Amino acid sequence: MMMRLSSMTKATLMTKKEVVFVSTTTTSRTTTTSRTAQTRGKRATTKRLWRRCSGGGSSSSSSSSSSSSSSTQFVTSDGVLLHCRERRRTSVFAAAEKKENNNNNKNDDETITTTALVFLHGSYHASWCYEEFFFEYFCGKKKAGVDAFAMDFRGQGESGLPTTLEDEKVAGTMERHAMDVREYVARIRERKMYEKVYVVGHSFGGLIAQKAFAEDVDEDGGGDGNIDGMILLASVPPTGNGEMVKRFLKTDLWKSLKITYAFIAKQFGTDSKSCRECFFSKEVGEEDVKKYMRLINDSSKARLLDLRKLNEELPIADKSGGKKKGKEKVLVIGGRDDYVVDATGVRETAEFWQTEAILIDGLAHDVMLDTKWQTVAERMMQFISHSSSSQ
Repeated sequence: MMMRLSSMTKATLMTKKEVVFVSTTTTSRTTTTSRTAQTRGKRATTKRLWRRCSGGGSSSSSSSSSSSSSSTQFVTSDGVLLHCRERRRTSVFAAAEKKENNNNNKNDDETITTTALVFLHGSYHASWCYEEFFFEYFCGKKKAGVDAFAMDFRGQGESGLPTTLEDEKVAGTMERHAMDVREYVARIRERKMYEKVYVVGHSFGGLIAQKAFAEDVDEDGGGDGNIDGMILLASVPPTGNGEMVKRFLKTDLWKSLKITYAFIAKQFGTDSKSCRECFFSKEVGEEDVKKYMRLINDSSKARLLDLRKLNEELPIADKSGGKKKGKEKVLVIGGRDDYVVDATGVRETAEFWQTEAILIDGLAHDVMLDTKWQTVAERMMQFISHSSSSQ
């Protein structure tokens, strides 16, 4: 039996049109399950570790900013409780914008339209990886008009798992993860606050983002779903990572074997040298690498995907008839110093989505944490601004 809300609570929530988000500071009415009890201690450890690593006393963003992030919980259609982080700029700037409009004799409708960015992490990571820099960058700017959301995939970070799995070592299929994303976006849409919603996927989270985006169509297949655009960061291509692994083996056999072993044994969770080789450039400070290493080590209760069965769900098929493709819809970014997703893989992804591949020199796999994260964020902001104005 999967982890579910009690029948009375679930019925109550389903009769309401509000978003099914539960504050982590309130008493949860979910049915306590054995798996939830088993993971509660690990969630607490993750929270304490994030506070310690970020230098703060709470789970909010580590940077001192005019708006702070909050933790929420989202219940999926099959009853799994997912942990989410969100940071809204509207609560900070809306009043100031309203006052400015009144002074300029403008209507409230002329305030800055807010865009929602829904961040999706990759394997062995969790939503914390976006809170480090990206939340402040996108939500701390008055004129940006962006709210940020990030979810922990099932079995990752502070999110739960179904009580019954075919393989307890694997959190879910790509289809199930993509369904979670579409459900989460639908509930964000129910807030009726956002003109545009973009999914932002990193690594295998990018592959899941592609699945969710490609199948985000109305029942008639018109392509006008809840997701307006997609940003892919060092994403696994729509055909999977098989060909990339072969290329790396031909290019640098020894390094490829080391990285392959690191992922099999999760060596990068305890060895800072391995962590750097897999995720970070040489410019990232050693203390930062160790900080991220500890967070990575504690970010997964089960593997995100079963790579042995993944090919059964590939390649990604665009169900919108091409309406989801093009440079106004999709942005693809990668790093030239990435030893997990190579430049050819980035170009393959861009070609599939009929857009340009942006490759940044000196950038490693964890593009949102590496020293050139701001270059990535700037390109993302340019895309959002251009995409919103051209659609």
